[in-house]
Amino acid sequence: MKRVLAVTLLCLIVAGVGFGAGSQEAEAPAGSGAPALGAGGSGRYHEAPSLAALVDAGELPPVDDRLPAEPVVAEVADGIGTYGGTWTDVSGNININGNKLTLYDPPIGWTRELDGYRPNLFRSWEYSNGGRTVTFTLREGVKWSDGVEFTTADIEFWWSDLALNAAFRGSGSNPLRTPYWGLNNDGTPARFEVLDDYRWRLTFDEPHVVAHTFMARGFEHLDDMLRPKHYLMQFHPQFTTGATYGELGEKVKWSQN
Repeated sequence: MKRVLAVTLLCLIVAGVGFGAGSQEAEAPAGSGAPALGAGGSGRYHEAPSLAALVDAGELPPVDDRLPAEPVVAEVADGIGTYGGTWTDVSGNININGNKLTLYDPPIGWTRELDGYRPNLFRSWEYSNGGRTVTFTLREGVKWSDGVEFTTADIEFWWSDLALNAAFRGSGSNPLRTPYWGLNNDGTPARFEVLDDYRWRLTFDEPHVVAHTFMARGFEHLDDMLRPKHYLMQFHPQFTTGATYGELGEKVKWSQN
């Protein structure tokens, strides 16, 4: 059975949350006793009845344990929807960007009014050094579907061991690309740094203050970033003896993970 790994970032529906401009950072839900709206669950947050049943059966941890320390909070528009039902979708191309928009949470999102940007998988971003440096902060506690936490180790693995790996690129099997928002004007990659488990930084040769806007698109290079190091290492020749770049090229495809 194909092992499917996807970043689990649940959008919980509670009262509105605001976001500032410029350097962006998510706000926590208003008040430590924010109401938990929805169905199922006995903790602070609620969930779909089907998931609550899995918790009761001991097949899933409680929803409070599955969520990040500061989950994304979505503003209610017309009320909470109805759980369940069947969603039928038809596509002639498995790589169609519309599917990616549906299946993946982008690092940064658009506001509801489409007049600015808001944190999503990434908790914040900040430019410094005259616009030459941008520092991104991940949400603490976001997990892959197997329960392993999503950290900067995954981002570094994507950047250094996949996208910029000369041997992998030279093999002709690498479907991942260096994102154009991560390049200097001369086409060379920006300098990548990991600061800790949740913060990473890009430094450019010239001012480059548009990286976050590309991350809000929700497709193209963005799904390339979401690659689970702990899972893909077993297929990577640099980490596993006998592994091949040909197999790795198949395993890193978005439709496989």
